[in-house]
Amino acid sequence: MSIASPSTSSPSASNGSAGLSTRPGKTRKNKSLRASFFWITLGLLGLLLYLSLFCRTTGKEFSPATFQTRDFYLYRIPGTNVQLLPNFVGNAKSIDLAPEILGNLKTLSGSTPWHPLESNALGGDSFPASLLISAITRRDSEWDFYWGIWSQKHAARAAILWPVIQSMAMADLYHDIPETLRFAEGFQGAEGEFQSALLAEIHRLMQQRKALYESSSGRPTGRSAQIEGIPEWSDVQRWLDANPLLGPSHEKL
Repeated sequence: MSIASPSTSSPSASNGSAGLSTRPGKTRKNKSLRASFFWITLGLLGLLLYLSLFCRTTGKEFSPATFQTRDFYLYRIPGTNVQLLPNFVGNAKSIDLAPEILGNLKTLSGSTPWHPLESNALGGDSFPASLLISAITRRDSEWDFYWGIWSQKHAARAAILWPVIQSMAMADLYHDIPETLRFAEGFQGAEGEFQSALLAEIHRLMQQRKALYESSSGRPTGRSAQIEGIPEWSDVQRWLDANPLLGPSHEKL
């Protein structure tokens, strides 16, 4: 009877055992990577949800050059004006306005500004550009555009008024536009006197504003001033210089 000799491990068997012994470590590493990927993905989804719910601001902007609007949205730190990303804007859209207004606007070249009009934050719908929109979309008892009918009846005045209103909007002078329109509406002078009288009234309104500038110690500046439609006096003066009083009887205030 033969006695079996002790078996010896062959190289192939030894290699197989070594390979098996490393698999648990690789498995743990793969699990760790998958867990890391899961938590990173979950964190990114959470961040996107937070941005969508709490950081997203949507609204509309107004072009004083063309009297058009466009939608916008941006992301900012809640409770501040600090943006996380640049503005995202849509295509320009026409406003339902009387053609007599649009037809009298000047065609402006080069870069033109866009001013805030509406927003679900940062002032709501109280932006100064809304003063102009509310005025020029005014309708009469027949549901016709009031300023469209006025422009038809006073075509020569309309050709003077609307470029002036356009230039005031370009300079962010929205707060003075309602008074300017009221003056034009109630003007009783001769046709040839309308332009000089209109500019004289606007200069008077601006000088009143200058007195407020000089007496106000807590006037907003920078982004806050822009949101509230409060231009720098240097910008106001630039508009006055570009639209001087007419006629020898008017001295520059």
